[in-house]
Amino acid sequence: MSKHYEKGMRCVTCHDPHEVTSNDWKSGVTRPAIRQNCQDCHTVQAEMVANADTHSKVDCIACHMPFTMSCENFTAIQRPDMAGFDAVRRSHLFKIEVDPEKKMMNPAPGQSRASNSKGWRIARDEEGHGYVDLMWSCARTSIADFTVVEGQGCHSPFQSELDQGLIYQDQKEIYGEVMKWQNPIKEGHKKNVEAQTRINKLLEVTKLTPEQRTEAMLLLDKAADIIKQVEKDGSWGVHAFNYTKQRVDTAQAYLTKAQSIIDQGGYVKASAAK
Repeated sequence: MSKHYEKGMRCVTCHDPHEVTSNDWKSGVTRPAIRQNCQDCHTVQAEMVANADTHSKVDCIACHMPFTMSCENFTAIQRPDMAGFDAVRRSHLFKIEVDPEKKMMNPAPGQSRASNSKGWRIARDEEGHGYVDLMWSCARTSIADFTVVEGQGCHSPFQSELDQGLIYQDQKEIYGEVMKWQNPIKEGHKKNVEAQTRINKLLEVTKLTPEQRTEAMLLLDKAADIIKQVEKDGSWGVHAFNYTKQRVDTAQAYLTKAQSIIDQGGYVKASAAK
């Protein structure tokens, strides 16, 4: 159900089939031996998370591969905005759907979300891929999930040991918090892309000295690197908001300086430009 499968990944891409557990025998948790981690492929995302001031000690799988229930055993105490309790299987869906209402687990058509409803199934997005909803990613209740237990219960309304302001009661509340991160990044990034496009066009019709053109191009290249980094990360600040915001602001400063250099130049007629 994931893009990873479509790209050719299989179980043994990441898991060692000859090693059941790689943890210390005294540990109460069984961890499978891993041949390849998320960070080995997602290097840009790893760089972002390495600069995070929140979630800096949380592994990728904590949010992207939460322990979930199986569809055939989805009969624990439920309410519309709850994720838990009998969560004993790590999901391999990876994608987090940033939406205030979409749910990862849904009952059969016409059934309520009551615990005795039948026909539970994993939802799919428009491309046919499964996904993890925000409640399961951020605020699930699971005593079997070591990433939740070691993370002070994460943001679970039942299990969290964090400050009250970090305990989320429903998915809409989590969505609101995510928007506080994503909206400023998306807005700043959009302005940078527009400025990048404008400056590239202006360079074609502006007369500059070799030194001015070189400096403007260097600044433009630096901004382009940041723009690509933010786009490839794809979390729009969720992985590391403060660091991402600094990067976006830095790109804006580069572009502003490049624009000021161009403003000092003269207009080149179309025929001369050709």
